[in-house]
Amino acid sequence: TTKVFNETTVMSLASAHDSDIEQLIKGLTDVQLRGLVHESTERVVDASQGYHKKKAELHQMGSRLNLVYFGLPADADEKAVDNAYRKCARSMHPDKNGGTEAAKEKFQSMKARYEALKTHFAREREQQPTEQVQEPCPEQTPSEEKPIPERDGDQEKENDKTPNVSDSAPTPGVDDSGETKRREAYEEDETPSSEDAANALACDYANRKSLEEMAWKMVRQMKNIKQNLDILNEEYARYDAALKGKH
Repeated sequence: TTKVFNETTVMSLASAHDSDIEQLIKGLTDVQLRGLVHESTERVVDASQGYHKKKAELHQMGSRLNLVYFGLPADADEKAVDNAYRKCARSMHPDKNGGTEAAKEKFQSMKARYEALKTHFAREREQQPTEQVQEPCPEQTPSEEKPIPERDGDQEKENDKTPNVSDSAPTPGVDDSGETKRREAYEEDETPSSEDAANALACDYANRKSLEEMAWKMVRQMKNIKQNLDILNEEYARYDAALKGKH
């Protein structure tokens, strides 16, 4: 019987039981096993590229959701985020809201969104050419440890008006209570890059044992990528629904 390994059949191994995979590998001829390893190599590299692309998209969507929370447009700059945070810190600080646990959790959730946006802007600066990098002045970094006293004057109070924060927007990396979520599998960066995947897939095609070991390695990598990609897709759908609900 001729066994043909294409994208569908190879990727199906990511959902198969180990006992079934072992039986399949043991039943293959050397030629068939080489075909399986070759096709699996390409599928792992392709899947890895798709995973990292989806992960980058998810980070962008998370930043957009955090901007929505602060009532800011998608093209808001870091200064606008800092200003929005200052205003929220004034009105949401626990000391000004009874010091309750609920007030503390709400403040921490807001702070987590702000810190995520600061990380986003820092990454963008790192990706810019060196001569274009502009580090923010230390004195411009807002303080969140203590409430900022209200200023006098109608105009100043108007300028300090709290942004239209949206509690309904899910917090990337934070659960509904405001506590930091456990790191998901996809956040551990265990999925190899396409280059790492390709480099890790070298084996002795003339050696049966080496081929079998590589076939198992392919399956484990595909299982890992599939598991992490499933998590990403769930988060992507949640973020996408939240963003569409704002339009």
